Amino acid sequence: MKKRLLALALCLALAMSLLPVTAFALTDKDIVGIEDQGVYCVGTYFTLAPSVASSACVVKDGDSGVKISPDINGRYSLPRDPGPHRIEFLYDDNGIMTRDLNVNILNHDWQFTKTENSLTATCRNPEQYKNSGGCKCPIGEVSLTLDAHSVTLPDNPFNARLEGKEQFETATGAVISKIRYDYKGSDGIWHKDVDPVAANAKAGEYQAFVQISNLPRPVESDGVVAMAENPDGTYTADLYAQYTAADPAITAQTGDDRPIELMMGSVVVFSALAAAAFILDSKRRSQQ
Repeated sequence: MKKRLLALALCLALAMSLLPVTAFALTDKDIVGIEDQGVYCVGTYFTLAPSVASSACVVKDGDSGVKISPDINGRYSLPRDPGPHRIEFLYDDNGIMTRDLNVNILNHDWQFTKTENSLTATCRNPEQYKNSGGCKCPIGEVSLTLDAHSVTLPDNPFNARLEGKEQFETATGAVISKIRYDYKGSDGIWHKDVDPVAANAKAGEYQAFVQISNLPRPVESDGVVAMAENPDGTYTADLYAQYTAADPAITAQTGDDRPIELMMGSVVVFSALAAAAFILDSKRRSQQ
């Protein structure tokens, strides 16, 4: 009986090996994030169902034959070369193709808009391709913001920071300079590229500045192109934030060098006089 069962199992195995390859094909539920004939932006990721990801499935760019490996989060990235691509899903042991998807990859059609201290990149592909089902853009919009705040010494006036730097550089390919500080003191002269160390912290006006280069499209500000094209066909933008550093012994609003205590005392005196005037006026009205 055991021999018959073993023989039956071998027959089933042989029969299975003769089945068409499509019997082993992955389904749409096994591949998440892309679909056949889809249009996607550069930077699109997709994942495999856990049961497939843990098997011997191998993902390749069918046109170049380059293997696509997952990142630490289990995400696969579509090829970064724009144009049609065939993505192959195979089993490692015997090279049987289990799925073949055709996708079209587009570069981001960025639109850059800026204010004094922020630059926003918006991918316009989804809008352009909405009549054909839309481009699947995983990013959509990224922003870079330069922030700095006023201080009273001895707090650090070199406090500017860039928010969204890594995401902006990764998405757009931009090159962002280090933060530069300019300073204007009582002499009224702007001192450029001040070394941001404690010894250079003085009362006055400050401006933090960064330059963003290697942008693929012009930058607009209030609907007007802000910067001209570079000789290499790229574009450049700059961001700045202005703020002040006040000396605690000087009134920042007026520039008066009288001690703060004297100014506060004057406020108290004027307040007392105003209160006395109010009381006298109230008495006068009550006597009438």
